[in-house]
Amino acid sequence: MSQNKPQIPNQDKYSAAAPAQQGHQIIQQVQLQQFSGPLPSPEVLAEYAKIYPGLEKAIVEMAQTQTSHRIELERTVVFSREKQSNRGQIFAFILAILFVVLAAFALYLGYPKIALTIVGFTITSIVSLFIAGKNSQKPPQQKKNTPA
Repeated sequence: MSQNKPQIPNQDKYSAAAPAQQGHQIIQQVQLQQFSGPLPSPEVLAEYAKIYPGLEKAIVEMAQTQTSHRIELERTVVFSREKQSNRGQIFAFILAILFVVLAAFALYLGYPKIALTIVGFTITSIVSLFIAGKNSQKPPQQKKNTPA
């Protein structure tokens, strides 16, 4: 039996020569600039001014406008949340008084178990709301460390 080995063609003629053998080199240089905040660095602003005169002033004015808008929006949100919180406390107080009056009326009619249930439900609800409110005000790090 003869073994027919496939012949591999000469790979030298198929492979490309290394760049050094071709007489030139490829050099690639990448530069990355990063900044944070509403404005780019002064160097970048100067480059913008070279491309389009006055553009750096427009960029600064845009950042100032955006900052004042954000401050006003945050002020509105804080005021709205405070107003909503105050309104919730007033309604909770009115409901608590209403349930206590209802419990007193049930006691007056001769239903002490119902009166006790209403008062117990009211107190339990108020206490759980205070606890839930305090837990929601904790920073996230303290929430993780609090035992369940």
